[in-house]
Amino acid sequence: METKRFIYYQDGEWWVSWLEDYPDYQTQGRTRDELKENLKGIREELARLSSPGSPGH
Repeated sequence: METKRFIYYQDGEWWVSWLEDYPDYQTQGRTRDELKENLKGIREELARLSSPGSPGH
């Protein structure tokens, strides 16, 4: 899987983030580790959606 850049910031008790190339896909977590796991899930979902044979392809 290729490396993606992401933006993140802390908003009160939450960390908020999105992949730089996909700002509409935001996620959050109570810790940075939780945030990283949530970002990983977004990357996996985007890879699945863009793969041949997925709906819309």
